[in-house]
Amino acid sequence: MIWNTFERNKEKLATEYTSNNFNTGSGLNCCDLEKECDKLFESLRNFPKPIIRAEIFKFILENGQIEINPYGIFADKIDCLHHIEVSWYPNILYCEGIMRKYRKKWMHDAENKYMKELSDKAKTANEVCWFQASADFGHTCPDWESIMRLGISGLLARIRNERNSKIIDGSLTEEQDVFYRSCEITYDAVIKFMLRLADEASDLYDGNNNMDELSECLKNLAVRKPENLYEAMELTALYYHLQDMIEGENVRSLGALDRLYYPFYVSALETKTYNKEQIKELLKYF
Repeated sequence: MIWNTFERNKEKLATEYTSNNFNTGSGLNCCDLEKECDKLFESLRNFPKPIIRAEIFKFILENGQIEINPYGIFADKIDCLHHIEVSWYPNILYCEGIMRKYRKKWMHDAENKYMKELSDKAKTANEVCWFQASADFGHTCPDWESIMRLGISGLLARIRNERNSKIIDGSLTEEQDVFYRSCEITYDAVIKFMLRLADEASDLYDGNNNMDELSECLKNLAVRKPENLYEAMELTALYYHLQDMIEGENVRSLGALDRLYYPFYVSALETKTYNKEQIKELLKYF
């Protein structure tokens, strides 16, 4: 890792998520990607919703344009977000991912089919300025302890083992099978996406940046759990972005970062992987 670079690079990082520079040769732009996702959605219409979600998520990660800022040390970006203005965030662009469109359709169908009485009452209350209310199924807190303990590859292995165990003992229900298969598709897609990002980082390495370290970090995370503080931070950033911005399920907590990162912090100092000043720089980039 090339240290003492944050102050030099921070201006080039300030607009990283508002001014995009996607690699046009790496895949489909957002508009073309959405058109293909719409076709896929129609072709999968008769499949269970978790499978549809997983397959579209997989398609996005495999085919969207990606971008890595060569002045940074983390990677998570893919071109599948529309920037729109919304009334509750004046003068701020709000990101609306492709998958949120399908999610909104399903929520609207659920409200009209299963929650129509409640929805009608909420609509009336809003019209007379009494209160505002709507169905909310998307504010989540991932199991960060398991994510750090197992990594993506470990989560995938756990899903496969649990499914196989239920197949062997004959207890696997159809609903469980759909859940396990959708998780398997999702985690497998994330692993392949990390390898896409790793290749992109490797291409950006010029001997004077940290893209070689980033590429190695992503390759490691594709096959195992995080083993140092840098890898733990990259996994946090990537998981958050994929679930919140791409999948469209709001992540409302990054977990107890002090507890999650403390073992990596202690290990870094004991093994002299990083010193305290270097850890401070990692935090600045993060």
